[in-house]
Amino acid sequence: PGPARRKLERSVLSRSIHHRKPLTITYTTMKLISTILLASTAAALKAPRAAPMKALQVPRGGGMVEKSTALTVTKVVFGLYGAQMLFVPDFVMTQNFKMKMNKETAFITRISGLGWLAFLKCLGGMDEDDAFNTSFIVSAICAVIGPINAELNLDCNTAHGAAWVLFPVLLASHALAM
Repeated sequence: PGPARRKLERSVLSRSIHHRKPLTITYTTMKLISTILLASTAAALKAPRAAPMKALQVPRGGGMVEKSTALTVTKVVFGLYGAQMLFVPDFVMTQNFKMKMNKETAFITRISGLGWLAFLKCLGGMDEDDAFNTSFIVSAICAVIGPINAELNLDCNTAHGAAWVLFPVLLASHALAM
C-alpha cells in the first residue's frame, strides 16, 4: 500500500483507540467489578470449610451474616434512593439519566420516593423472617426491572453505574444471610 493509504489507516486506528467513549470504558469496568464480586461470593458460598466452634454456638438462621444485616443494607440502599427521589427528584434523575426533567416526571419521581420510604417503614414493622423474605424478593425483582433494564434500554449517565456496585452488595448480603 502507498503512503496515503498507510496514513489513512493510522488515522482510522488512532481515532478508534483514542476516541473511545469514557462511558463505555466505565460501564465495562463496572460490569467487570460486579462480575468478579458475584463470582467471588459464589465461590465463597461453595467452598467447604469447618465452622469455628463459637459460630456453631450462636443461635441464628445459619447464614454467614445476620438477616438483620441484610435488612440494614436494604434500608440504606432503598432509603437513600427513596429520600433523593422524594426531596431532590431533579438531582436523582439527571444524575442517573440523560434527560430533562419536567413537572410530570418530578411528580412521579416524588411519588415513587414516597413509595420506597413507605415500603421500608412496612419492612420495619414486620417480623424479621417475613421482612427478610420480602426484602430479598423485592430486591431481586428490582435489580432486574430497575438498573439492569435501565442500563440495557435507557440512556444512562456514568453515575447510574453505582447500581452495578449497590445491587450486587444488596443481593449478596441477602444470599449470605440465608
